Formats: sequence, C-alpha cells, structure tokens
Amino acid sequence: MVVFGFLKRHWKVVLLCIVFGALGILFSLATAEGIHATSGAEFCVGCHVMEPMVAAYEEDVHGGKNAHGVRAECTDCHLPHESVFGYVVAKGISGMKDIWGNIVLDPTKIDWEERRGHREEWVYDSGCLSCHAELEEATMGNMKAFLPHRDYFMGNTNKTCVACHENVGHKDLGLHLKKEK
Repeated sequence: MVVFGFLKRHWKVVLLCIVFGALGILFSLATAEGIHATSGAEFCVGCHVMEPMVAAYEEDVHGGKNAHGVRAECTDCHLPHESVFGYVVAKGISGMKDIWGNIVLDPTKIDWEERRGHREEWVYDSGCLSCHAELEEATMGNMKAFLPHRDYFMGNTNKTCVACHENVGHKDLGLHLKKEK
C-alpha cells in the first residue's frame, strides 16, 4: 500500500525515471553497436586508401589465416585497451582524423612505406596483450620464447611489441603497397 501511495503521488517522477532509463539503455546499445560496426576490416576498407592494408591483413594470421580462423579486428591493435574511456576517446579522435584525411587531404599522397616506420604510434601493446594475456607465463616455460621477451616483461626495455614484430598483422604489406601504385 505504501508503494502504491508513493507511485500515485509521484507518478511523473517515476515516469521520467523510466523514460530516461530506457533512453540511456538505448543510447548505450546504439553506441556499442556503432563502435562494433566500425571496428573491422569491412568498415576500414571502405576508404580506398586502406585496401592494401586490408589485403595484407587478410593474409596474416591475425586476419584469420590460422588453424582456428580467429580474427583480430582493426581496433584490437590500433586502439589502446587500458580503459573503456580511453578506448572510446581514442576511437573518436582516430575516426575524426581519418574523416579529415579522406575529405580534406589527399590520402593518395601519403607515403605509407615511410609511415610503417612509425607503427609504434598507432599500434598499442595493450591491444596485443589483451589477446596475448598469457604470453608472459607461456614464455617462462619456453626458453626460446622467454629470452626475447624477458626484458619486456621485467620492464627493462622501452621497446614495444611492434618494435620486434615489425610485420605483425599485415603479411607482406610492402608488396600490397607496391601493387597499389
């Protein structure tokens, strides 16, 4: 009876809470769907300039050429994974730069070979480690794998994953870039 009395007196407040709660849920779901829909190669190849990168990715183990058919999405490597907030902010900034670059600038004039030398600027170790979380433990039992990774996991080096794994994610990218010219 007390609950019904409260509802009768404050029905507008309750209705507003329900409406705004439902709108919040719908906004969250739409945002999550938008982030997911713009995270993979199918979306990225929509820009002609990305065709060589996507072709090289599709030939790589990270693009599904592996025994299990597992694929990493573009954003698995090219966005930071330390926090959801950082991920969403970086995705927004990256997206705006891509839109600006494709509409205002001439993306065909980008020297992609030269930019490959700066891959550490747009490939994040947190992305690598979100999939390869067991790497440190796995390498401990395998000296061949452990020795190259020891300094990294002990914090004795500033090298990133792509500093050593230069062509990871895009098999024979150089060849695909040459075909595009």
